[in-house]
Amino acid sequence: MSSEAIDRAEHDREATARAKLTGGWIPPTEKHHGRHWATPLAELQGATPLNELAWFRMFQPLLLEMANTDEGRELLRIPAECGKIEKIYKNAIHWRTGAFWIDDDGFIRDEWKAIFKVGAYWGNVIRMNWIEFRKLAKTFYEREYEGRKIYRPVLRIGGELVAAHASTTFAPDADPESSSVDGYTMKLDSSNWDTTHDSATGSGSSDTAGAASAMTGRYAAGNYQIWRGINVLDTSSLGSSASVTAAIWVVTSSGIYDQCSAGTHTENSFGYTAMAECNTLESGTDTAIAVGDYNAILNSVELSDQKDNGGSGGGTYTFSDPTGLAAIAVSGKTRFMAREGHDIGDTAFVHSGGGSTEYSGDGHRQADMETEGLRPYLTVTYDLVTFIPHTVVF
Repeated sequence: MSSEAIDRAEHDREATARAKLTGGWIPPTEKHHGRHWATPLAELQGATPLNELAWFRMFQPLLLEMANTDEGRELLRIPAECGKIEKIYKNAIHWRTGAFWIDDDGFIRDEWKAIFKVGAYWGNVIRMNWIEFRKLAKTFYEREYEGRKIYRPVLRIGGELVAAHASTTFAPDADPESSSVDGYTMKLDSSNWDTTHDSATGSGSSDTAGAASAMTGRYAAGNYQIWRGINVLDTSSLGSSASVTAAIWVVTSSGIYDQCSAGTHTENSFGYTAMAECNTLESGTDTAIAVGDYNAILNSVELSDQKDNGGSGGGTYTFSDPTGLAAIAVSGKTRFMAREGHDIGDTAFVHSGGGSTEYSGDGHRQADMETEGLRPYLTVTYDLVTFIPHTVVF
């Protein structure tokens, strides 16, 4: 006996034993009632077993696609001499021969051939090879379209489609930038918090450095410093029909700073870096960052969850609420500004009284890093509101 047959026999014995223990019924051997599984209601989790005819009608587009591939024909045990399968049922397959005839009314009719089997032959083939069938069927879910991985709808039930979704990754350009950019702009050497925080221009900027910082600091002499990281990504390829459902901004830390006075900050209030929405850059090209971009703050609403709090450094910034998801531009540029908690909350950083400069925040590795694994990237998951034409929906 082959190892596959042994595995199947063991699986059947375990399923029967589980059914007995948990109250599920065992499939009858003499008469078949057209059910695809015999599972306790608790395990079904609200699902309803389908009659075979209904199941085959629902999944017919998928089955036809599978039946016309080498792997699918082998799995479904379709003879090699059959032509392109255009109809498949639990006990029959149909295909055109390519010939035609003219009926008594003068209409041209295609010639068809079919194979009929006793009982639910193809239903049983699928049932007895269910694990293999699911593995092969899964490969039909994913398609490449213009460089993007598309996950097609799974079902069409009562005219309704289960939403398709796709996942695409974007990254800012390294130097020289062509359509996107990342870097930082900063303001320092002002002894007044409001002057530093609200300044229209910064004291410096860079889009070619190895790390972009989102930090707030203060010299011992009392001068404030604020760094704001800027990230512009070209996400226009998502298309206006995309509806963003999730997004994750992934960065690698270049330095963690948590040195502000313990009396003026807590880990959950200010000792963190968050992503906020950035306005259009001063350059107008989205390929350069200037000191005038220091105040390119669209608003102070945090788009992501609070990360790096307590000095964890790097990691992921997850966009899950409607405000954060709305910041992903499906037909243009997505702009983020990484800001430290004191900066985003407009609360003055308090020096601990030591003789050196102290900071709170985190530096993020930029696209200009030579090591590709350290570069930032954004992964966007979205629904396809308008489905791709000529794609079989199953």
